[in-house]
Amino acid sequence: MKKIPAAALALALAACANSGDPRMPAAGGDFGGGWILYPPLSGAATPMVQPAGCQPAGWDRARLQAPDPYGIGQSFAALVLSEVARADRVQAFLTDDERVKLLVDAQHWFINISDYRGFDDADGWRHAVAHGSDLLTQLALNSKIDAEGLRLIVSAVGAQAAPQAHAYIHGESERLARPVLFAAARGAMDEAAWTDWLKAIATPKDAGAVFSSEAGLAWRHNAQAFVQALYVNVVLGADPADDVMRPGLEAALKAMP
Repeated sequence: MKKIPAAALALALAACANSGDPRMPAAGGDFGGGWILYPPLSGAATPMVQPAGCQPAGWDRARLQAPDPYGIGQSFAALVLSEVARADRVQAFLTDDERVKLLVDAQHWFINISDYRGFDDADGWRHAVAHGSDLLTQLALNSKIDAEGLRLIVSAVGAQAAPQAHAYIHGESERLARPVLFAAARGAMDEAAWTDWLKAIATPKDAGAVFSSEAGLAWRHNAQAFVQALYVNVVLGADPADDVMRPGLEAALKAMP
């Protein structure tokens, strides 16, 4: 895989994003999959067209859709895009349509993550879930993302909060909690909606198999770690705005098998 400094790529991507390419296609299609409480804004993301003369060497706007047999390229593309999103949050340069497109693309890619590898001694980090969470966090912090966009972020996190195929061991639950906490603090949902969402997170698909299958045990480990990460931050954190989740978190912890 061709390596270039993340900061340099972020600057290049920012310049491309600011070019306002009129050929960029609209989103369309169906996401599906995962625990999605709220539907996508307008459908699945489509590859973005790269303006002529604006392509970083070895990269184009399909970084999140490119084949990635080693599970590294897309993960770090998401991390770089989180820096683009942060730069736009600090000083806006994306148009409203470009920002929505970034949100929809990020949500579509995130809910479809199936490579849950984190760190190994041979290749180092992949960590798609954590890096995708960082991208969603920067979007959740952006004041130009409205309540509908925040709910889209929350639903994306819900899709990966407690997979059955893998037990998180590399701090993913804490990273997944961050965009949800910021979305809550910004008023994404009211107390009743948070309670319903957290109840869904804490409810197994097959209650009878929780303690009798690898999938059930992985789900329980992940769901419990995620809800506990949220609860600790809400209870011990300094921002009272996210206290709206506390009743739902307490109910979810009590309901966990």
